[in-house]
Amino acid sequence: MPADTSEVACTHRVSRSAVTNGSRISLFGDGRSAGARRYRDILASLASELGGLDTLPESARQTVRRAAQTSVECELLEAAKAAGKGVDALTYATLCNSNHRALRMLYRLKSQNVPRNGQNLADYLAQKTKAGQGAFNKAA
Repeated sequence: MPADTSEVACTHRVSRSAVTNGSRISLFGDGRSAGARRYRDILASLASELGGLDTLPESARQTVRRAAQTSVECELLEAAKAAGKGVDALTYATLCNSNHRALRMLYRLKSQNVPRNGQNLADYLAQKTKAGQGAFNKAA
């Protein structure tokens, strides 16, 4: 008899990765380097602009992480260049472009989630329904 595979992924905290359950910021390293601390700062700042990392769907969390990581990588290359070290221009340009795209995606997410005139969708629909202007209340 085949095994029951209806529940593929267990959601118990112990069985999830340390990154998923929030106890680590990355898969490697101990998180004490200057780059890791900067990554945490950027990640927290970007996530807070969108209402917090816990409130975001996984796709948005991934985008926030990518934006934070590419921001740190760009800053590290900029610091190396300022210190007189050679920096590959193509690598830097690619990182900047990736960062720009990730930040643009986050900006779109933010603008989609911001209530217009301090009103969320549920309030807007309730107001329209109450006023008899709802799409379902119109006579055909």
